[in-house]
Amino acid sequence: MDQLHFNTYIFYIFLQFSAVKKHTNPYSFFSFLTERTNQGENKVKPLKLITITSILFTFFLSLTIEARIWKDKKGHEIEAELMSMQAGKVFLKRSNGKTLRISKKSLSEADQEFLATKIPPKVKIDFKKSQDRRSDGYDVYMTGKIIITKKSAPTYSGTLTATLIMIGKYENRAAFIILDKASNTFTFTNSKTFVLKGKLFRMYNSYYSSYGQKYMGYIALITDADGKLVEVKSNRKEFLKDYKKIIKFEKGARFDRKFKATII
Repeated sequence: MDQLHFNTYIFYIFLQFSAVKKHTNPYSFFSFLTERTNQGENKVKPLKLITITSILFTFFLSLTIEARIWKDKKGHEIEAELMSMQAGKVFLKRSNGKTLRISKKSLSEADQEFLATKIPPKVKIDFKKSQDRRSDGYDVYMTGKIIITKKSAPTYSGTLTATLIMIGKYENRAAFIILDKASNTFTFTNSKTFVLKGKLFRMYNSYYSSYGQKYMGYIALITDADGKLVEVKSNRKEFLKDYKKIIKFEKGARFDRKFKATII
């Protein structure tokens, strides 16, 4: 069991333990929640459950988000976690739970360079497909592409990865198939747009209309250098809902409606 799941489990056990109304002292294992009475006895403070939950949740977050040392241009240092960046302001969270708002321009050059690789911009994905006929004019081919456009202003020098998956279905069969899968890395350093083109693939022979593959949809996604999702788009709700399962398949792979691999 990793640290994240362990902390989630402990947090769940605490909530279950606190919910037992017949327990005479549900908070006795927290020494800092007790106080001394005039008779020298320990008495539980009447703290609300939400207060204790907030304390534990802050502790839980501190274990899942890595903190670092930040330095401004005057040499002042502070240890905090990066939360977000908006309108030129950087929001940091200290170990005591307090959130600080600092101007990005006031930070050291090293920290500004760090920010430029950690907070991806908002992007827009446009999908286009086209058909083509080859050979004797009966074979129908298709290709797809996505245009990724940077929508937010913050400078981002990190590397992004674009992936396009074209999904089809066999005529008269229930199985889906990955018609094409293209992927490439890019940056917005010199341009606000990036185009990812897939390869031309055969769909069916129009002379035998019942034989071949039918185009069903696509999945387009953008991830950052750490593999975290930046944006995902699809023309079908079921593909969008289970895109994590579909992107594991390679070109030519077949899968059923439950997104399990199949040979049919």
